[in-house]
Amino acid sequence: MIYKRGKYYHMDVTIHGVRYREALGTTDRREALGLEKKRVGEIQVGKGASKSGREFARKPFTEAPKLFHEERKPHISERTSQFEKERLKPLEKHFGETPLLRIKAEHVARYQRERLAADLSRKTINMEIGVLRLMMKRAKCWSMVADDVKLFPKCSRVVGRVLTAQQKAHLFKIAGSRPEWLVAQCAAVLAVSTTCRSIELKHLRWRDVDLFGQTISVKRSKTEAGHRTIPLNGDARAALTRLLERAHANTAYASEHFVFPACENERVDATRPQKSWRTAWRSLLREAARQAGKEAAKGALESGSWA
Repeated sequence: MIYKRGKYYHMDVTIHGVRYREALGTTDRREALGLEKKRVGEIQVGKGASKSGREFARKPFTEAPKLFHEERKPHISERTSQFEKERLKPLEKHFGETPLLRIKAEHVARYQRERLAADLSRKTINMEIGVLRLMMKRAKCWSMVADDVKLFPKCSRVVGRVLTAQQKAHLFKIAGSRPEWLVAQCAAVLAVSTTCRSIELKHLRWRDVDLFGQTISVKRSKTEAGHRTIPLNGDARAALTRLLERAHANTAYASEHFVFPACENERVDATRPQKSWRTAWRSLLREAARQAGKEAAKGALESGSWA
């Protein structure tokens, strides 16, 4: 049966001796009857919400994320936890005190439109809806909106262009011309020589490096399968040797210290990994492109092709 409490309809049914009293989150009787029928079908196939699930569904959006994070923390990586927190910030601001069970497909669609109007990328909005989906599945109320929530279509993937051997040599030559580009240069050399991901290099510690045995051991990766031992070629050994010299100069060479330590305001903190070398890398790429342009122009003038 369904009944009305305030403006909203609720259902009260007993299935296999278990009583289910749940809010249906609608003020329309016809919609409430349809939702009740759908919910009963879900319960009969084993999708009945537990008491904790029903309580979670009633929590306002400003409170639910904290519990959500605490429950997921033991099962996900630190990076994933941080990612979800960042994605939930605009959702919390938008939905405010609205309980999870009151969020409807039209509310999600309105959120998507507002974020799109704020010049957010479709990929970012899809990721935010993905985290909302996880929370609503935890609350056992995603199934009521799943069929009507549409994600933005994925944009065609831009395939990167592989550098030629000459371009690669030019890039590394420019990278070695300034001390401030040392870290970016060594990271690039190691990435090319070992096929390590960015996160794997950033979390590499000196205890994971064996210059005598000519190997590194990856202990932090995107997946468990990523944990591996990688042999070092000459370029990789040279890059690690330069980083070790830098570590000795900054007294940051203990076994537990990071190979790529955090550095803020020229202060090295070897107990924390570097978050990004994006600024140095972009500056390096601009200079490499500028130098390549100058050399191309010089060659054209010498050959007379601009005459």
